[in-house]
Amino acid sequence: MDATGEGSDAAYGALIDLARDIDKGRTDAYDAADRIRIWRI
Repeated sequence: MDATGEGSDAAYGALIDLARDIDKGRTDAYDAADRIRIWRI
């Protein structure tokens, strides 16, 4: 995102929660991308 001039502003612990959900198979790539898009500033 930095290469495009955008940043991210994830809530405290949101990135860890996303990583855990991916690891446990509760989140796929499309859901992960949606969450990351929400964090864009």
